[in-house]
Amino acid sequence: MKPIAILCSLPLFLAVPSTVALAQELPSAVGEVNAAPGHMTGQEFAESVLSSDLFEIDSGKLAANQAVAPQVKHFGEQMADAHAKTTANLEEVLDRIVLGQYVTPPPKLDPRHEEMYNELQVAQGTAFDELYVRQQLAAHREAVAVLQGYAANGKEAALQHYAAGTLPIVQQHLTMLSQIRTETGATANR
Repeated sequence: MKPIAILCSLPLFLAVPSTVALAQELPSAVGEVNAAPGHMTGQEFAESVLSSDLFEIDSGKLAANQAVAPQVKHFGEQMADAHAKTTANLEEVLDRIVLGQYVTPPPKLDPRHEEMYNELQVAQGTAFDELYVRQQLAAHREAVAVLQGYAANGKEAALQHYAAGTLPIVQQHLTMLSQIRTETGATANR
């Protein structure tokens, strides 16, 4: 009878993941949020912003080194600095609320941002500049939607305040990108 009891309990044991296994899986899922911007949980919002910021920092550093146009180089430097600050600000908010226990900064880019970054790494010359500007326009438009959505509909007041305060910064980045696109003649709408 004992072997049957062990066999019967074995599937139950296998079906319940350990907390160690869950903790190891969470960081790999960071940034892979599929909720509409206005319907994100606090955790989804934070993970989306952290993932987006990581891409902005990494691609900004790459642009600062690889871009041809001085405006694009300068913008890359600004993005690396600005998004490092928005990440630090968000982490301060997360430290003050319970969510901070559950949200970890992404250790690496999520698959979508990694693909975008890889495309940038192989681009050269003005093709790099055009691709960077195009990606930045898309990434910042998405960030605006996420920030607007959470500022208007979020359930966590501290994160709503963060979203509302960060929104004008990201909107300013979009304005800067439009100016860069005009100055460099980048075909950013392909």
